[in-house]
Amino acid sequence: MKKQKLSILLLAIAALTFTQCKKDDTSVAVPPKNYSEIKMSDIQGKETVMATANIAATNSTGVLWQPGDVYVFKTNENRYGKFQVVSIDGAANYKLTIKATVYNADGTEKLSNDAVAIDGTFSCDLDLLVETLGGVGDFIWGRATTTDTFFEPANGAKFIQYTF
Repeated sequence: MKKQKLSILLLAIAALTFTQCKKDDTSVAVPPKNYSEIKMSDIQGKETVMATANIAATNSTGVLWQPGDVYVFKTNENRYGKFQVVSIDGAANYKLTIKATVYNADGTEKLSNDAVAIDGTFSCDLDLLVETLGGVGDFIWGRATTTDTFFEPANGAKFIQYTF
């Protein structure tokens, strides 16, 4: 009888241990596979590696940023967002066109635009998704030479390229 009670006790402990260690499939975070799947929490997770350093976009070898490249950011007004390169038009002073989304503090979408255009040597306010002048906003789309274009974060905004 003692052996039977011991066996039942061990079986109960094993069953309890198995159910306690069961993996909760709903809590596993699946990383985004494309631009549309990136959420504010994904962007916040990149904040520690975001930077305010200039990023080369074109140089004497050609266009470095390609359509589909994605960047995530924190604006100078502390909003999180993402943008995807739509095009860089070399025939129009390297005009940059981006698709962008900016989030409210609660993670809901504040603004979204599929075609924000920034002319060479202009700036962009990502909190409003508009082209601006004179370094007002979150970045300057600068032209250093006839071949060199740079992306210069401004006013405390920070960025990082998002890789899938």
